[in-house]
Amino acid sequence: MIQARKLAWALFACGAFSSGSALAHDIDPDSDADNYAKFWLTLDADRVGAQAMAGTTLTLGELDLAANVVVTQAYTGVVDPLQNAAFHGEIGDEYRAPTARLELGPALSAGGFFFLPKLGIGFDFERERIAPLVPQLITIIQGGPVYIESWLQVYLYDLFDDGSQDSFYTRDAILVGLNNHWALGPQVELTVALQNATGQAVRSLPLGLRVNCSPAEPIALGLFAGYEFEKVARNSEHDFITGRITATLLW
Repeated sequence: MIQARKLAWALFACGAFSSGSALAHDIDPDSDADNYAKFWLTLDADRVGAQAMAGTTLTLGELDLAANVVVTQAYTGVVDPLQNAAFHGEIGDEYRAPTARLELGPALSAGGFFFLPKLGIGFDFERERIAPLVPQLITIIQGGPVYIESWLQVYLYDLFDDGSQDSFYTRDAILVGLNNHWALGPQVELTVALQNATGQAVRSLPLGLRVNCSPAEPIALGLFAGYEFEKVARNSEHDFITGRITATLLW
């Protein structure tokens, strides 16, 4: 069985999965290096934009404090489910400046369970103000070849920019390891507007298949491809295929 805490942190970083010994190593109980990756970097791209995430875990007494920075860059001329029609109308198809966000939270693990409640605060360079506030919970459960991952996030923009859309986002997957390097299974993502949205509350609902690969210990890759059920999230009438690509490096 893979050393749970270090793997769980790697799994959180990009949703990578490996069963067996691909990421295993001899555990030194006196070494903090066995707890979490010292540093991780994830590049993630979907149909809306790209983001880079970098982080580490600090041990403060009995507390493991996870800290990471997220930089998000939206593409031009695409529908962003986290933004309402007023924002899209103001920006149009023009370039959108990025958002940078700092996230902090305690990393909690027991056996095959990993929980990471975090609070993120960002600066939106497009709005030129602090936003959004992002309370969230990442949950990972691993038992044998089965791996379950759940992201629960709330994006609060209206606190800082009156009339902006607040949203709930979740990403959930159940994967089965085929061997030490490959795993696959279904994944669903959901974005629901909590307030200040035009039209229906459900802004995006892609469902599809995710394939993860860990060709070597420091590298983890993930590919998600699915069908976008909500027309409001599509960029055109026939734009119903969605996806996500992730790549993570661990040190």
